[in-house]
Amino acid sequence: MTLAAWLHDPDRVLVGTTQAIERARARGAAWVEPDDLLAGMLLSIARFGMVDLGERMIDLSELEPCFDLPDVDVRVRPRYTPAAAAAFERAARVARADGEVRIAPIHLLVALGDHSIPTFARIAVQHGIDPTGWRRLLSSIAPPRRPHVPSRPAPPPPLVGLEELVPQEEAARALGVSLDVLRGYVRAGKLPAFRVPGDHLTVRIRREDLAALLALLHALDHPIPARRHPQAGAPVES
Repeated sequence: MTLAAWLHDPDRVLVGTTQAIERARARGAAWVEPDDLLAGMLLSIARFGMVDLGERMIDLSELEPCFDLPDVDVRVRPRYTPAAAAAFERAARVARADGEVRIAPIHLLVALGDHSIPTFARIAVQHGIDPTGWRRLLSSIAPPRRPHVPSRPAPPPPLVGLEELVPQEEAARALGVSLDVLRGYVRAGKLPAFRVPGDHLTVRIRREDLAALLALLHALDHPIPARRHPQAGAPVES
């Protein structure tokens, strides 16, 4: 998995928050601080103690004593401080601004880019970066993935000059298809057809059904496969 994919994967937040909880336990603390969260998120994307952020390479060993902690005390069950909870709320706002519905690692990293957080303060001093530059740096390696909203197709051309019930030939011309294709739509049950009383050989199509199929074809832009043949008698149904 690429770093960009990792940063945008909401399921990877758990990796960073687990690291944050472990750090709090290692300190024997009863609370997970925002600094633990940032350190945990950085640890989750580090390789051999290095975090590659494109233009910046962060050496976690240079952030001591932030990353120099004793063994974890598993008896400690820390909780999030109000400040850490507020960081999650900021991350949620960042996610919504990016068009996402779930928080991903990149949203937490952006939200934790604050000089009041010791780890970020050290990064800011060592790499000459401020919160705005931090967000720009993260966006450069993992741009926001705004959801694709397909454009709505233009409305189909109106049907003019047709009676309530039109012959198959006229319906085929309105759809721009051959008579055989039109009959395929009827057999597929996509276009209801009716036999004229007294003349079972004459089949007609209702204008409103024709308009509905025209709208569907206009939106899908491909023919509808036939499925079965109509039964004899009126009306012709699927």
